[in-house]
Amino acid sequence: MTAANRKSGWRRSSRRWGRTGRWWSSRTTVRPASPAPANAGVAASSGQLLAFCDDDDSWRPDKLSRQIALLQQGNHDLVVCGIEIRYGTGKQERTHVRIPRQEDLTLAELARRRVMEAHPSTVLVTREAFALLVRWTKKLPGSYAEDYDWMLRAVAHSSVGTVPEPLVHVLWHRGSYFADRWQTIIDALDYCVDKHPALRNSSRGLSRIYGQKAFAYAALGQRADARRWAIRSLRLHPTEQRSYLAILVSARVVSAATVLHLAHTAGRGI
Repeated sequence: MTAANRKSGWRRSSRRWGRTGRWWSSRTTVRPASPAPANAGVAASSGQLLAFCDDDDSWRPDKLSRQIALLQQGNHDLVVCGIEIRYGTGKQERTHVRIPRQEDLTLAELARRRVMEAHPSTVLVTREAFALLVRWTKKLPGSYAEDYDWMLRAVAHSSVGTVPEPLVHVLWHRGSYFADRWQTIIDALDYCVDKHPALRNSSRGLSRIYGQKAFAYAALGQRADARRWAIRSLRLHPTEQRSYLAILVSARVVSAATVLHLAHTAGRGI
């Protein structure tokens, strides 16, 4: 099998998978040819099973064996698992467990609320299914939400199973790559809405995305745009919390950085 790092672009191809769950591997560094380094890792590999892991994250030792067992038992060609989110260090470290339910792994549910539990670092997929889904896109502005774009396509065309345990540790920190690239986030969200009819057809999902845009505009100091998108979001779904937060940030009641820190401490994103 092959494990590819989606950020730094290395791939690891195992030569043997034993009954004990141990695997032997070679590691080769490849230069990413696109905003999605996993594509380069997959192209340089020959394994029939593909797994991905961001460079800030880590797997439990039994992650692959548990997922391979499910893949072999069912009619699935893609398997995810739960995550344990870690934020902060020392006494301030917080952990939150998120487990995807089988009923969450549908196109309608993913469009409605993204399902952050189905994290890209949990993905195990057959090479055949990965080829049919097409690779991570090169067209997303700044590569933001490339995992969401791929997962939307995956659940629409694949049979997805889940191991209901947190087999992946996901590290969040204040230096996250997209934490303050607000215009890139806005452009990428617009791209996703234009590309995926499922997002445009979900009033709840569209309200969420408009709320994210409103927050990004507020963080940029573009107060009128922030309020305009917040209003559009709330018209679709009056309880969308991101929109209210965007209004508070645009009114300078609280800073965007403070909101992000509090959200991450609670194991949530914006």
